[in-house]
Amino acid sequence: MEQFLKDLEVSVLNSSFFYRFTTMEPLQLLKHFRADRCWSAVSDSDFVQFLEQKPSHFHNMIGLALTDCPNYSWRAAWLIARTVEFNDFRVKPYRLKIIRSLQGKSSGHQRELLKLIVQSQLTQHQEGCLFDVCVSIWENQSKKAGTRYFAFQYIVKILQKHPELIAESNALFDESQLHSLSPGVQRTVRKRLDCLFNP
Repeated sequence: MEQFLKDLEVSVLNSSFFYRFTTMEPLQLLKHFRADRCWSAVSDSDFVQFLEQKPSHFHNMIGLALTDCPNYSWRAAWLIARTVEFNDFRVKPYRLKIIRSLQGKSSGHQRELLKLIVQSQLTQHQEGCLFDVCVSIWENQSKKAGTRYFAFQYIVKILQKHPELIAESNALFDESQLHSLSPGVQRTVRKRLDCLFNP
């Protein structure tokens, strides 16, 4: 099984393999699953059952989540993030692909992909790549506050894991970075920073 997952991860990182499926196929698959229901009527158990019907369903939904299909790509990421287990083995081959796909996505889409990827135990290389992406999101004040805060949480997690980086990170949390956040989020961020810099 371990060798199978390693081989699959290499194959997934090969774009020609990953995009063997057209965007339309996974899109139609998700539309068929939805069956004209409101998204609020789609239960987690329904989606779990759908994914378990065929192994290819998970591959197709991940593929859709990483594209930019309006109204459906971020929904695919949202559904997957809600239903996978912590460190789910099915996500492992796609981790780096998910991280690399974050740049250029809309705020809401990024947030759902972040929710998905932070549930995985990443390698040191993957952690570093995700940290860089999260710093980029955090520093972009045009991003939605919820997405920036989610990125902030991961940055703090990595700094707590590697305290030798804390002293170099002061510039990331300049007061100007907080202006676009709501008063409530600003208070939470300041509390987290106080605990980080004054343990």
